[in-house]
Amino acid sequence: MFRNLFGSSKTTASSEANTNMPAPSISQPTETILGSGTKLEGTLHSPGAVRIEGKFTGDLTALGHVTLSSDADLEGDIVGDAIIVGGILRGNVTAKRVTILRTGRVWGDLQTEQLATEEGSFIQGIITMQEQMDIPSAIGDQQEASIKEETAENKATESHKEPAGRIPVEIRKPSSKR
Repeated sequence: MFRNLFGSSKTTASSEANTNMPAPSISQPTETILGSGTKLEGTLHSPGAVRIEGKFTGDLTALGHVTLSSDADLEGDIVGDAIIVGGILRGNVTAKRVTILRTGRVWGDLQTEQLATEEGSFIQGIITMQEQMDIPSAIGDQQEASIKEETAENKATESHKEPAGRIPVEIRKPSSKR
């Protein structure tokens, strides 16, 4: 019970509501934003929503919505719940819902349950409509493929490295000039 400014010890409905509210959880997924003019290369996995306004090169997976603004330029595959393309996308899309805005340009295959396009949008690729999509499973498949690709690249670069402390030497036979 709290005293109000006039000395009353009555509990008000608003103070009860405030004390019964759960504390905000730190582990709630948040929106990841790649700002305008920003360039990023790599692999992005997000438990929440993602908004791209700059240039991103690499694969992107998100359990939430993925939005590419009209200034966005993404080169890579996207897996997410709902994808909105307002910029340039060069890569394949797997999502429950895909929306291509009038400023959106897609060069890649789409695999989705629902597709919406605005007049003026552009898609070059194969569109596959499915009755039901399992996005968490598709995200798992995409992450496994990324890990395998990274492992193969690491093995390839390691096989070309010289062991530490050794200097490569080229041995030549002396030429016999007479």
